[in-house]
Amino acid sequence: LIALMWDDLNPSSTHDLVYYQSFSTCPYGGQGACLVVEYDNYHHYGGNVAGTFQAILFDYGSVLIQFKDAGAEQGSGSTTGIENADGTQGLSYHCNTAVLTDSMALCFAAPGAPTDCSAPDVPWLSETPITGTVDVGSSFPISITFDATGMSAGVYTATLLVSTSDPVLPSISIPVTMTVGGPIYLPLVAKNMHP
Repeated sequence: LIALMWDDLNPSSTHDLVYYQSFSTCPYGGQGACLVVEYDNYHHYGGNVAGTFQAILFDYGSVLIQFKDAGAEQGSGSTTGIENADGTQGLSYHCNTAVLTDSMALCFAAPGAPTDCSAPDVPWLSETPITGTVDVGSSFPISITFDATGMSAGVYTATLLVSTSDPVLPSISIPVTMTVGGPIYLPLVAKNMHP
């Protein structure tokens, strides 16, 4: 359960809108896939504006909840938080208190992920050098290293993000795939050796 503003909301009488879109490269953070769900100018029963708010669900497990407009009641009758499928574990930011503010963002970080909901570094991928300058009309070699040490067999994907100072193309996303095979077993050959 992801509760952005869990309250008595009433979209039917005011024709409030919900937008959603999935991205293979998330526009927030620029790495990995995500799903964005936005409630636009949503209302409570009774007509008060609940606000405009959204959740970004990242493929690495973190959830970012953002409030563009915290509404007239600022969450005073609502709950904002997350909970597992059977309701036995959860985290809440607030419950029935007016603590939400305009332009507020809350990150529910997945275990091992950065607490600011930025994309985590990919432990099996490294690049050298990580910064440099490229003259116009020239190239600049970058070494990419894959390290499967301690990893299970499978296909691993990531996105390498190259930031530039080009105002037209400020970043370039390069999909990266590493396939780790299973262990290799060599046939055992026995020789009968006689002196």
